[in-house]
This record gives sequence, structure tokens and C-alpha cells, in this order.
Amino acid sequence: MSSITDGDKHSVIDYHQLAHNALKLAEDLGANQTEVMIKQGYRRAIEIRNSRISGSQQQSLSGIGVRVYMGNKLGISSNTLVTDQSVMEAVENAVKLANLAPEDKNFHSLPPPSEKKTVSIGRLFDEEIANMEADRFIDIGNEMIEGSSIETEGRLVIGGQVSASVTTDVIVNSLGIDVEDSYTSIFSFSNNSIAMGPKDVGTGFEVYLTRTLENSMDFRKIGEVAAKKAVKTLGAKEVETKKLPVLFDHRATNQSLQSIVGRGVNGTSVMLGTSYFADKIGHDLAVENLTIVDNPHVDGGFMSTPIDAEGIPTEKTTYMEKGVLINYATNSYSANKLGIENNGHAQKQGFSGKPGVGVWQLHVEPGNDDFVQMLEDMKEGIYMESGISPAGGSQNISAKINRGFYVKDGEIQHAVKNTMLGSDVFSFLKGIQGISKDLLVEFGRQTPALFIEEMSVSGVSKQKSGPRSMMGL
Repeated sequence: MSSITDGDKHSVIDYHQLAHNALKLAEDLGANQTEVMIKQGYRRAIEIRNSRISGSQQQSLSGIGVRVYMGNKLGISSNTLVTDQSVMEAVENAVKLANLAPEDKNFHSLPPPSEKKTVSIGRLFDEEIANMEADRFIDIGNEMIEGSSIETEGRLVIGGQVSASVTTDVIVNSLGIDVEDSYTSIFSFSNNSIAMGPKDVGTGFEVYLTRTLENSMDFRKIGEVAAKKAVKTLGAKEVETKKLPVLFDHRATNQSLQSIVGRGVNGTSVMLGTSYFADKIGHDLAVENLTIVDNPHVDGGFMSTPIDAEGIPTEKTTYMEKGVLINYATNSYSANKLGIENNGHAQKQGFSGKPGVGVWQLHVEPGNDDFVQMLEDMKEGIYMESGISPAGGSQNISAKINRGFYVKDGEIQHAVKNTMLGSDVFSFLKGIQGISKDLLVEFGRQTPALFIEEMSVSGVSKQKSGPRSMMGL
């Protein structure tokens, strides 16, 4: 196992040895199962506000998280310092908390080492990102500002961010898991607005996510696209309340399915009975030509990873095959409770807390329809460039249109404002009339466009629309 250099270039910390020392101490204190995660890394960022670079920051991402079980009683402790003393203190605190905790009768075991082979994924770590100087961040920010600075009659305000993260995760547990992986990433976005007047403000957002800094990447394009999107939403108007077909572009499709399917297949929600997909394995939930796969093994994918937050190998997971639900996303806890396979979807932010469940990056199979033709064939409807989500944790969809456009006779007439879309998860999935044959492949994701037969559009109405009318009830 490798050692990792800390902020002092002259010292080297053996994080694996620290982790195993923590396991030994927990065992000595009576813990029957223990998991230790140590994260070492940092995040650097610049902010763009009011059309200029307003500042920079560097944030440590390092720390330790300890999960201890005394029988089936759980204690969790974390520390943002990674030293011999802080690690031992974290273990002692976790043991104390476990002794005070109530019993968790659903707990079975932490995950043992998997017999599945860990997949090798390329381009998850980039030395150029790890060694980026402050001047390069400023150059990228200025490039985005230059790209955003289009000629417009209104007042243009440019905002955004460029951030880079470099992390190494070490995960060990008392059952024999012992893994390490390193990652880099760049997250950059431009969020621009153009004000023609108090009631006419156009906004545009564009994002770029990557694990490796490609020489061909033109960061001016991020600002340029965001500015053009802002222009596109100027002159937004309200529309009448009615039921209309809706065309989701490729990104809007990804956002919508990531939320709708992601919430539905979440093993924790299924285990608790709060998922609308609970007890529906083998059920025909969507149109026949909808197949959705979760693929965390794409080279350079922004959410690609060979292991999950518990050190289990990730795997490609098919959630829907020809409209039929065939699997859930699980971590060790939800898989044990549901009595199904742990397919490596444990996720958590940072190093503290208990792992949750999440999807990685969706790959939706293409259909047979032409994206442009679907728009041109729309007599009247809404064209969406932003996604929708179920309301709260329910199956009902009641979502404000952030970037939507009114279409008449196959042509976009204007952006819409003060308008909401209403439906429910199952009507949405069964109401898919068209899936484009062309795919948007970016950031490790793969998505077509979707044409939905009918959704409730709540806009201008003499009678105020309530939640039931939004659902079409």
C-alpha cells in the first residue's frame, strides 16, 4: 500500500497504517465491526461575480470517518484532522456513542471483501489538475468571462466558478476490506443574466465537468453558451393552463430520469417503503423501448469510480429493461435488509456520516425518433431545456419550468415564465411517445431526448390552480 504526502513536503503519512491502528484500537475497546475512511485532499476555486474574478479559495477535504458497531448498536465519529491522536480520538468517540445508541435490528453486517473483480477505469486522475497553479485558474476564469461578453442591449452580468479537487480515499474495515483510490476533477460553470427591464431578465447556465484537463477544451465556449442561453429566455411570457405534449432535450432528459428513476430505485427508500418503486421488480413501469443502465465504469466519467463508499467494487446495473423494472441500487445495509445483492452504490459526501445510496451516471438506450423532427411535428407544446423532479418524496410531479419554451406549429415562439408542469412518475414513464436516436454523450452520461405525450401545464388561468389540478385530477 502506498503512503500519501501531506501538506508538508518533507513528511509522509502512512494512512493505511493509521487506519489499521484505528481498527485495532476499536477491537481492543470491544467493537465487533469497524469501518475507517481516511480522505486526503483539497479543493481550489475562483469565483466570478459581477463580471469579474472576485476571489479565490483553497479548502482542505482531508479527514477521517469511523463507523463502529458494538453488537448492532452504531457509533459514528469524524475529525477534519488526520493525525495519530485525532484518529484515536475518533475511534474512542465512536465507541462511546455506540455504547449509548439504541439497537438497530435491521443491521446485519458491514460488507466483507467482494469476490467481484474491481474494474480498471482510465482517466480518473490527472497530474495536470493536481499541479495546477493559481494563474491557470485565473486564465480559465478570464476565458469564461471573455466568452460570455456578447453584445446585447440589456445589462449583462456574468457569474460563475472554476474549481478543482484532488483526493485520495483509503477505506478499510474489520472484515478485510482494504482499498485506496485517487481522483481529480474540475467543475466549472458560467451563470449569466441579461436584464432588459425589471420584468424581462434572461438567464443562462452552462457547465463543464471533467476528471482530466483536455488541451482541446475551450473554456470560452462555456461563457458563450451561457450568454446565448440568457438571450434565448428574454421576452418570456405566460401560457394558458392546459394539457400539452412536452419535448425534453437531452440534458433535461438526464436531469429528469436521474431524479425520477434515481429516487425510485434507491435501496434505502425501497427498504423503508417510501419509494414509489417499492415491490415493483418485474413490473412493466415504462414504455417498452425505455432501457436505463447505471454505468460507473466510463473512462474519465465525472461520477465514474471503481469502488463505492464502502470499498465494494461498483458494477453496471440495469434498472429498467424494455420498460420493466429489474433492479434497485443498494449498499450493504439496504441489500442485507432487502435480501438482495449489494451492487456497490454506497455514496456519501466527504468522510463523515453513514453511507447512503445513489445512482452513478445513467446510460439511456437510444430510440428510433429524430430529435428535430419531434420538435417540428409538435402542433402545440412545451420544449424543455431543464429537468423535472417528483414533489417531495411522492410520485407526484409538480415542477416549476426553469428553462422552457412554448412551441406552436413546430417552431419555438417564446420562453415561458410563471409556469409549472404537473404529472406523476408512472404517467410520465408510460407517456413517453418518442425517444431520439441521437444521444448526448458527456461527463460519463449518455442520454437521448424524450417526447412526452401529455402533461398538465399550469400557467395563466382565471381559476387558481391547486395541487390536484396540477396532477391532472
